[in-house]
Amino acid sequence: MKLQLNVSSLLLCVSRQVQTLASQVGVVYNLFATILSLVVAPLWGPWTDKGGKRKPALLVAIVGGCLEMATVLLVMYFNLSLYFLYVSAAISGFSGFAVVLMVGATSYIADISTKEERAFRIGENIHDKFKT
Repeated sequence: MKLQLNVSSLLLCVSRQVQTLASQVGVVYNLFATILSLVVAPLWGPWTDKGGKRKPALLVAIVGGCLEMATVLLVMYFNLSLYFLYVSAAISGFSGFAVVLMVGATSYIADISTKEERAFRIGENIHDKFKT
């Protein structure tokens, strides 16, 4: 009984340490991706509006997301350092991943829809992003 109690308390202690480390890595990862994308996204907006170049913005965001996922897979497969995860978040952030995709998709929908159906289509797009 005493041995089982010691093993259980040891597992609980290790579990808490792992959860703490995972939370810290997740916070830093999300900060890299979010802050960088919020810096880059305002630069994409005027460029796509002036030149009507929405498709390149969408493609850059998609390619950035794919590179991010490829880097994450390489980190897991080759058991690389966690710093490579932060590099993948930076890649995603510099491509403006989520923010640029949402802005680009909304602009593209506004371009291809008529004035009468524009509000409905954009509302439908936003609804699709947040439905569960």
